[in-house]
Amino acid sequence: MEEYRKQLLEVFAINRKNKGISQKKLSQITGIDQGDISKIETGKTNVSLDTLIRFANGIDMEIEVTLIPKKTDKIYYEEQTNWDIKNYNYLHRYLHRMIYYHNKYRDEIEKINLNKISPETKVLIYCIIKYYHFEFLFENENLKELSNVQPLTRPLIIDDNPLNEDNIYKEMNIII
Repeated sequence: MEEYRKQLLEVFAINRKNKGISQKKLSQITGIDQGDISKIETGKTNVSLDTLIRFANGIDMEIEVTLIPKKTDKIYYEEQTNWDIKNYNYLHRYLHRMIYYHNKYRDEIEKINLNKISPETKVLIYCIIKYYHFEFLFENENLKELSNVQPLTRPLIIDDNPLNEDNIYKEMNIII
């Protein structure tokens, strides 16, 4: 739970900085004390949903919450028929967290059965590993075949506001 909270608060800080808004300016816009903004961004205080909404509004953003039922099986094994951008975005975020924190999720990573996942999921895992230069994960017996994965034949769109930069995702026909 603490990891999700920290990631959420980091997103607020990153977006504030990307918009060129100082903590002082955000304080003036939202009425949230500058010291409290600093504590929020560093996770040194608990924050209410109302305060998060004020913060988001102050940086011209909205908060979108998606409640997803707990699954007994992992999302990457799900049938992906009729999936939309939100489904693939959620899958990407899940896989991203798992790969980025590979030490914490080592057991889960070692149990991934590539025979049970879609080509899209294989390419997503491949892209995340390559993006972070975690090629050593291809040494896991169960992930070795990923090093030979091919680009998708059709573009897979996983974000409404895609990045306009050349990277491994674009190379593999994923619009992120």
